[in-house]
Amino acid sequence: MPEVISVGGGAALLAIGKIAPLEELVAAANEDELKSIESFSAPSRRAERLAWRQMLRKVANQNVEITYNNQGAPQLRYAIVKDGVSYRYISVSHCRDMVAVMLSSQPCGVDVEQMARNFERVSSRYITDEERRLSDNPRFEATVWCAKEALYKLAQREGLDFRSDIHICAIDFAAATIVGRVEDSLVDMQMLWLDEEHIVVCTLPETR
Repeated sequence: MPEVISVGGGAALLAIGKIAPLEELVAAANEDELKSIESFSAPSRRAERLAWRQMLRKVANQNVEITYNNQGAPQLRYAIVKDGVSYRYISVSHCRDMVAVMLSSQPCGVDVEQMARNFERVSSRYITDEERRLSDNPRFEATVWCAKEALYKLAQREGLDFRSDIHICAIDFAAATIVGRVEDSLVDMQMLWLDEEHIVVCTLPETR
């Protein structure tokens, strides 16, 4: 079973797990899950899709119908009711070896990344000078990237620029909290350090 974390006072669930070998994922897949990878030729893409679809099925304890919006983001056809909470929204992220699935009662966004990525090399493309002054933590570049990816998924609007349209307003590594802004909307976020190799950032259900 994946690790399942309650966030936002129970208004959202965050499921995180390793991507199993493709052979194992195929063997465990149901008909809908196998159909969802028919258009993928790359083994890595097939494994990523099966990993998060199977994680979702385990967390929901039922088969879940998935559709996709115009931006290609997954959507729940029907709400998932679990422990008295109706989760209507979903956000999905994956890196090379891990997937994260967020279920929420409100629109949401999540991103998981490997720390081994060279974020510093491209940081000028997504971090402004003003944001640079927020922290000198060595994990800053990775955290900002994750946060902006999560905000981009939350907004679900094509063409948003990571420097001019999506901003980090505050970041507190001790409290593991972030405040971001997508155009005119302020959003609270939470960061999670799974281990020394991975970071996850998710939006919290209550926006300002």
